[in-house]
Amino acid sequence: MVRARTMMSEPEVERLVVVRRVLDKELTQALGAQQLGLSVRQLRRLCTAVREQGQGALISKRRGQASNRRTPEERRRAIMELVHQHYPDFGPQLASEYLQSQHQQRISAETLRGWMIEAGLWQAKKRRAQRQHCSRPRRARLVDKTVVVLVERRTKHPIYGKIVMRSNKYKAHDEANQYNEGDTVEIAEGRPISRSKSWSVVRLIEAVRVI
Repeated sequence: MVRARTMMSEPEVERLVVVRRVLDKELTQALGAQQLGLSVRQLRRLCTAVREQGQGALISKRRGQASNRRTPEERRRAIMELVHQHYPDFGPQLASEYLQSQHQQRISAETLRGWMIEAGLWQAKKRRAQRQHCSRPRRARLVDKTVVVLVERRTKHPIYGKIVMRSNKYKAHDEANQYNEGDTVEIAEGRPISRSKSWSVVRLIEAVRVI
């Protein structure tokens, strides 16, 4: 006998943790429902399902099924036949525009790109990672041409739902040593300048006020 194992997604695992705590009387239904963003009635249904069917009751029933918005196979074959006949050397964006204007076949460039990659008519290209920009007050200078920027962010705890503070420190390059402690600056990630420094100060946003 072969047993099929179904993996649970991260939100489903977090939901299972809360349901287990409610079933074990470690958490009230009201607090558990608040953490999951559900009503108490919905949480009761989940608890009953887990008690009767196990943790598999929390796995989405739609998993593994085709999307209702999936393009019919007949239409896909017809569009790809047009591409093979008329636009085999076109890019997905241009081919999509010609299909709509010349053949009244409206299909998005992204969908057509996937089909053309599967058919060997297009080669996927690696996209350049977008540079990150952060605006935070800088900390005291440690070494020459280097500033330390403290980046703080607020995130929601995945289980308890509380807002917690997270912070990171980044060393950034200051070529002219022109920024002072407490200044709010914008930094951008670039090529490594040293072993521990790959960020550079782009501009001053707000200077520290001296009283």
